[in-house]
Amino acid sequence: MASYELHHLHHEPADVDSTVAFYQTNFAAELIERTDRDGVQWGTVRLGSTMINVTNRGVFNVDLGVYNGLDHFALRTTDLDETVASLKANGVNFFLEPMSPKPGVRIAFVSGPDNVKIELLQINS
Repeated sequence: MASYELHHLHHEPADVDSTVAFYQTNFAAELIERTDRDGVQWGTVRLGSTMINVTNRGVFNVDLGVYNGLDHFALRTTDLDETVASLKANGVNFFLEPMSPKPGVRIAFVSGPDNVKIELLQINS
């Protein structure tokens, strides 16, 4: 059976730098990465064992609207195929079918309660 653990949170604020500073100042978060990817500002901080991705992406090609705040949370799974099959059997809505954004990583996105976006993530070492 697959096992799960929280992998990261994704926060989309109006101001990336002040949000990163907030996590650093208030929670001693460690800055892992601060970059620009195709015009989108990214800051990644580690808070304990959890990563927080902070971006100003603004528009995501999913019809859930544009907003600031918590974008999604990710659940790491040891078996994405098993997880997907189980969720589909339960009628869970997938708005991004399984795909590999880079070698060794597979993801999918589902709509959770109140349309909270949940990423399913399998990382092969």
